[in-house]
Amino acid sequence: MAKVKDLIGESIVDKDGKKVDWETIAGKGKMLGIYYSAHWCPPCKKFTPVLAEFYKKRKESDKGKDFDIIFVSSDSDEASFTEYYKDMPWLALKFSEREAKANLSKKHGVRGIPTLVIIDGETGATITAKGREKVMSDPDGFPWPPLTFSDIMYNGDLLRNDGTSVKCEEIKSKVKGVYFSAHWCPPCRGFTPKLVETYKKLKESGKDFEIVFASSDRDDKSFKEYFGEMPWLALPLGDERKEKLSELCNVEGIPMLAIFDAEDKKITFDGRSAVSADPTGKDFPWLPKALSELTEDTAGSINSKASLVYFTDGKKESVEAARKELQPVADKEFNPDQDNQDVLFFYTGEDDDLIDSLKAFTNLKHKEPFIAIINIPSQEVTEFTGELTEAAISQFVADFKAGKLASRSF
Repeated sequence: MAKVKDLIGESIVDKDGKKVDWETIAGKGKMLGIYYSAHWCPPCKKFTPVLAEFYKKRKESDKGKDFDIIFVSSDSDEASFTEYYKDMPWLALKFSEREAKANLSKKHGVRGIPTLVIIDGETGATITAKGREKVMSDPDGFPWPPLTFSDIMYNGDLLRNDGTSVKCEEIKSKVKGVYFSAHWCPPCRGFTPKLVETYKKLKESGKDFEIVFASSDRDDKSFKEYFGEMPWLALPLGDERKEKLSELCNVEGIPMLAIFDAEDKKITFDGRSAVSADPTGKDFPWLPKALSELTEDTAGSINSKASLVYFTDGKKESVEAARKELQPVADKEFNPDQDNQDVLFFYTGEDDDLIDSLKAFTNLKHKEPFIAIINIPSQEVTEFTGELTEAAISQFVADFKAGKLASRSF
């Protein structure tokens, strides 16, 4: 329960404005819905009555006794919050807790409202960030236990591009890539030939690897034409596994390549960057690294997660110093599942155009070397002003994670 309380804070109130005892809503076997919404938002006002009806029905059932919802307001003033909240049957984060609201939004990567995130009532781990979609499309599927790769993939055959079928179990013991792509997508058609070359090199070197094409094509002709260029397997066009895999892999755009190991555990959802950075496959199966150089090929991750960047002047001595001071800190913070890592770690080398663009975008004007934590999802940057030592950088990261540091918008 402490993990959930640390995530949300203690200022949860009921309809009468009374502080809620965490023992009653959190703990093992319980779930919480974090509802990001606002009075001024038309889609929110349309969805809230639907959610209220869903909530009331769940609370009347056995499935709902260990479930509650907490409203986290994006209203601009307390009067609007109060007016909107009076129509809701659940709990709320006190409107005055603006810092807690901001931290929660960052944690859950909220980019628009309404958003309903379902979390584990003991650990605070996200069960689904697509609660709104689940309520609308599958209310009876509550509590929507997350599906694994194994649950989804091994429920049907796959196709070769000659039209013959392959039993899905044949790929089970391999490292697997799921390639989300489409014929109509120009970036996809640019990346596919590169992926084909890497795939062929890996197969020629004896690597136990297979790719499954998950198509977003709109008709069978386009699907077959595009799939004809690919030497790997595919889901049949329109197969329901494609949408489930898209949700599992958090697909927000294509092309996207997700990599899973021989035990069906996630390796990376940024296989596109891995292949682009390592076209010969020498680092296959592209396990996540604690510390990476920030280049065009690795920059994709910085768009989705707070990232500490050590800006060097590009010279060998400066780059080596960055690696020396950052590596121990990055190793300590490293989580192989980087979705659950608070801060990613990068240093800059000689990619002047990319680095200059990033500094201009975030309005960073310091002379190198310097450090900043850049949070593109929340459009904020936290600048480091201390000595560039391992101990000072480690403390900077700890203070950032604890919410003790001031950030500025960009």
